[in-house]
Amino acid sequence: MDEYSRELSKLFECLMEVLSRDLGLESENSLNESVGGEGKELQLRINYYPPCPQPDLVVGVAAHSDPNAITILLPDQIPGLQIRKDGAWIDVQFVPGALVVNIGDQFEILSNGKYSSMSTGAWCTKTSQGCHGLCFAVPRVIW
Repeated sequence: MDEYSRELSKLFECLMEVLSRDLGLESENSLNESVGGEGKELQLRINYYPPCPQPDLVVGVAAHSDPNAITILLPDQIPGLQIRKDGAWIDVQFVPGALVVNIGDQFEILSNGKYSSMSTGAWCTKTSQGCHGLCFAVPRVIW
């Protein structure tokens, strides 16, 4: 798990460098610093969706936008992950070995609206179980 966390942290920093360049910021490290820099924490979560005999009556993860800057998601091959685009829910297609990167509310604010946070949700299926791994980078809170 330590190696996986280190690699996710590197990926997060790489994404923030690319996005900093795209926004024309003076430093490639600007966005990474704005979300905690070296002091940021990675939070990992795994969502498990068991088969459900009546999936139309259950919500796996209700529609929401992520409050953090960026979410890195490792989906599985079971359908259920969706994004909302132009008022319609669209299934996220599984691509073996690919990660899904969601822009969150914090990054929408940091980019002054150039990038938009999106609504996502995950729905249960009748016959298949699913599992998604998620990684959030958040500033470290010191009390």
